[in-house]
Amino acid sequence: MIKKTLLSAAAAALVLILSASSVNQDTQTKKVLEDGTVVVNTTTIGKKIFGFRDTTPLEIFLKDGKIVKVEALPNYETPNYFQMLKDAKLFDSWNGLTPEKALDKEVDAVSGATYSSKAVIDNVREGMKFLLGKTEKK
Repeated sequence: MIKKTLLSAAAAALVLILSASSVNQDTQTKKVLEDGTVVVNTTTIGKKIFGFRDTTPLEIFLKDGKIVKVEALPNYETPNYFQMLKDAKLFDSWNGLTPEKALDKEVDAVSGATYSSKAVIDNVREGMKFLLGKTEKK
């Protein structure tokens, strides 16, 4: 009897923890600023997307339904190679696009910084999938 009660309590606690983590992921992944700008943070949803050294999380800013800025968050990529992405204006590739158009846009990797480029491109895609409700919640 005690075992059943403990198992039931443990199962209930697990359900609560999983529910809270799902809600927490949504609030960590998407926030709305006072001016209405939506910010998507790919730290959680892009945790399986790797550049040359590690994950390459981004924040994607949308205003009036269009991307206005893609910004790199702290990462472990080689600074010189990551600078190549900035110099090539890779982060500007999606500016002015709706999430749908950004998701469909074919963006070329920057030569010499291919791994980092692909990680940025894939993070933008994951962010747009999240906004459009096309990702699986875990």
